[in-house]
Amino acid sequence: MKKTIIIYLLCICSIAAKAQKYQVFGDVGISTLLFKSTDFSATIDMMHNRNFGLGLGAQTVSTNIYIASRHTDTPTKVFKTSLFLDARCNLFIRKSFIFLFTDLGISLYHQPAIAGVQDGHNNGFYLGLGFGYCYPLTARGMGPYISVKLASDAYYYTEYSPVTLQPSKAGILDGTGVLALGFKF
Repeated sequence: MKKTIIIYLLCICSIAAKAQKYQVFGDVGISTLLFKSTDFSATIDMMHNRNFGLGLGAQTVSTNIYIASRHTDTPTKVFKTSLFLDARCNLFIRKSFIFLFTDLGISLYHQPAIAGVQDGHNNGFYLGLGFGYCYPLTARGMGPYISVKLASDAYYYTEYSPVTLQPSKAGILDGTGVLALGFKF
């Protein structure tokens, strides 16, 4: 957990010096404070003009999964880390701006196998959609922001029928809404 936070901070700080041509966003989900879950993301976008940028990012979201067994359903907290390509559009309103973004990438979460119930899976497809509001405090555009995003993973796995024990393919689209506070460098 601490290593993940340190890696995000180092990435943001090392790139922040080049922030005139790049926009660097780093945030922490508010659900971290309210519900003791963990939501972090860091994104760097190369701005092609004043309103549009393309870039890369990483996100870690903790969610509860339910491991199905034959007797009980047990909630377990897991961390789902994703690497993604980011497309961002800025809509300026006087000094502040609203940004819209979409993220496409790969989820690095690995679901372990449950004997007799389902096979493990990994590397699902990641999709993130959202918008935010930023109020720059400096002439270079650095300042706090708030954003709302939907982070979702889609993946396939093999499950087994409890009666016939025959395998079948199943797909899951797992989404989490995140309200985040951050800082734009």
